[in-house]
Amino acid sequence: MNRVDFARINNFFYIHIKYIIYLLTISFLWSSCCPPRLEGYGVHGIDVSHYQGKINWRLVKRDDIRFSFIKATEGISIKDSRFQTNWEQTKEVGIIRGPYHFFRPKEDPIKQAAFFTKQFELEKGDLPPVLDVEVRDDVPIPKIRQGITAWLDTIQKVCKIKPIVYTNHYFYKTILKGHIKDYPIWIANYSPFRKEIKERKFEWLFWQYSDEGCVQGIESDVDMNVYRKSFPALKQFLYKSNPPTKKPDKDKQNT
Repeated sequence: MNRVDFARINNFFYIHIKYIIYLLTISFLWSSCCPPRLEGYGVHGIDVSHYQGKINWRLVKRDDIRFSFIKATEGISIKDSRFQTNWEQTKEVGIIRGPYHFFRPKEDPIKQAAFFTKQFELEKGDLPPVLDVEVRDDVPIPKIRQGITAWLDTIQKVCKIKPIVYTNHYFYKTILKGHIKDYPIWIANYSPFRKEIKERKFEWLFWQYSDEGCVQGIESDVDMNVYRKSFPALKQFLYKSNPPTKKPDKDKQNT
């Protein structure tokens, strides 16, 4: 073997060793920076908006993500720029999806509901629609409660399913508690002192426990969630209506 061949072999191994070290470094940084998944729950999910950018949903599914809430609208005029893509692609890969609306207390709740429902059509196996309530916008508390009730009533009539209410723990305790007890609760609480959530002292159904999650297929941080019950229970919770079927013509049947 001459010196040229020996140099080429050395160079070949050097390049490959550098590549392996690079992959190991990336893997280590990924695992060390990512908060661990919440233990004690078998059904994990995320919620996304345009802030997460382009998402590879096939990789997301491989990372044991069962469901995703997807931002659709805000107020009476803002549509999330990634909603349609995320809505379609989650369906394609088999991740359970649900749309959510960011509520603006100063704006007409009925118009907000109408704008929201124009963006999607629920299909069998989808999560119920979500009302995201987390800001006051300097609106008096009684008026906020009235607006929330009007939005929820409208969505339930239009979509034929009871919507979910998303809020943070403080907002729930100070404004919503006792006023939305008939609706499923999706609670946000990232505090390490979250004994009330862990001990399930009130009937939350989904828990957003982190806003710094790492999921394959998403380059930025993402909100992490768990479902309180089992996966079979989640499937029973989903939208069940089928498209209406045309009834056979009686006259034709009798001919």
